[in-house]
Amino acid sequence: MRHHTSTSPIAIVVAILSATASIAVLSYAQPGRALQNRAVAIPRVGYLGLRPISESAVPIASLKQGLSDLGYVEGRDYALDIRVVDNDPARYPAMTRELTRLGVRLIVAPSTPSAVAIHKENPTMPIVVRGPDIVGAGLAQTAQHPGGVTTGIDELLPGESATRLGLLKQAVPSISKVAVLSSAPTDNGHATAFAEAEQAATSLGVTLRAVRVSATTDFDAVFADIRRTGEQAVFCLGGVLPTPVMQKIVDLVAEARLPAMYPMGDYVELGGLMSHTYRNEEIFRAAATYVDKILKGAKAGDLPITVWTKYYLTVRATTAARLGLTLPQAVLSQAVDILP
Repeated sequence: MRHHTSTSPIAIVVAILSATASIAVLSYAQPGRALQNRAVAIPRVGYLGLRPISESAVPIASLKQGLSDLGYVEGRDYALDIRVVDNDPARYPAMTRELTRLGVRLIVAPSTPSAVAIHKENPTMPIVVRGPDIVGAGLAQTAQHPGGVTTGIDELLPGESATRLGLLKQAVPSISKVAVLSSAPTDNGHATAFAEAEQAATSLGVTLRAVRVSATTDFDAVFADIRRTGEQAVFCLGGVLPTPVMQKIVDLVAEARLPAMYPMGDYVELGGLMSHTYRNEEIFRAAATYVDKILKGAKAGDLPITVWTKYYLTVRATTAARLGLTLPQAVLSQAVDILP
């Protein structure tokens, strides 16, 4: 036989109060558990680049590694909101608005055109940029005292254009006429880099012809002119172009059977002959120091711009062979990477 017992209302109330007290004590003793499900606001950092995600892995991973080296844990100390325009610069304004709505504290821009577009869309957004001619682009007053909201790393060391032209002449001593394709993002950047190259060309016994190019240039027409004027090599100056455009340049250079010096290692990865440039791994890890300082309260305009000084020569052996070139030992000995 089952015996049914009844519980008085007073006993029920006492039991509830006891349970509540026990939970309160547990929460006091273990505050972490009590806060587990509470949303914790962490600073958001934006990244807005030209290239598709598949081609942006190294800069993004290097930025994260730089922050990790400084003690940051993603998801705990910061959130990284990544946006790319998939080689379509016209999408920069929309992506800037999207990052602004997300409440990012700053945006990392992997090129000068990206930074210019961000600043135009949101003039108060702090920007950390990796790109040439940050001052000439109107993003900073001077390298030492940027003012405004932009700082970062200027990738073009003064004199680098002369160094690159000298390496091209060393690689192919017979050249005397060179076509210069300049995709510099600013007129000032183009003028400065070309003037350096022209000064070096005089002592090297080389004549230069400059052609300003961009993502919308008719490169078939450009190379038809190169064949007509008889240039014996191509020297590329300037900033980031969409990958399909870089591939088009490399392909046309190969079709014309011309040696070429490029401003970025990406061109050599795509089949180009040689480049003398920075490494994204190093430059974006360095960019993390700016992110750190801004997150800790520094104003971007108070942080001096770094002029990057570490450059590496890369050559592609198969491209040299296809051109019938035997690269001098003096050039090969300077190469940090010799690609097959």
